[in-house]
Amino acid sequence: MRKLPRLKIIILFLLPACLFYAVFVAYPVLKAFWVSFNRWDGYAKKMTFIGLDNFKNIILHDPGFWGSFNNTFFLLAVPGIITLMVALFFASVLNSGIKGSKLFRVTFFFPNIMSMVVISLLWSFVYNPSFGILNGLLRSVGLAELTRTWLEPGRVIPAIVAPIIWCSVGF
Repeated sequence: MRKLPRLKIIILFLLPACLFYAVFVAYPVLKAFWVSFNRWDGYAKKMTFIGLDNFKNIILHDPGFWGSFNNTFFLLAVPGIITLMVALFFASVLNSGIKGSKLFRVTFFFPNIMSMVVISLLWSFVYNPSFGILNGLLRSVGLAELTRTWLEPGRVIPAIVAPIIWCSVGF
């Protein structure tokens, strides 16, 4: 068999990944973007192009939009900033030559290889109001008045920040 030029080999190996990406990522994103500019009930084949009216209606008339927008912005900005600061701190400490730094590196990276289902279950045990680790810790150090239901409206968004940071600080 004669040798294929290097470019053809590269294309040959990239083609399956690019096709997979196009079918399962790019097409659905572009289709969702197109649907957002149409009036469609989700069942009929016919869509009516209405331009930016869907966005205007959501922004001006949906009472939950700005709350959702603020929660999304909070969950994007706050964990990202805190994660960056904590990760840089750990990186500088672990590269300063302390004993056991390789073990700490593995320990900090371990949440990155865990399944999100496992992480969710783990943190549900941390936040459980009856037997949760967080409330148990607060009771054991004499701060029983600070125990509460952590995953309730008003507290759930800040409570979600801790697992997000914990999952991503090692990366």
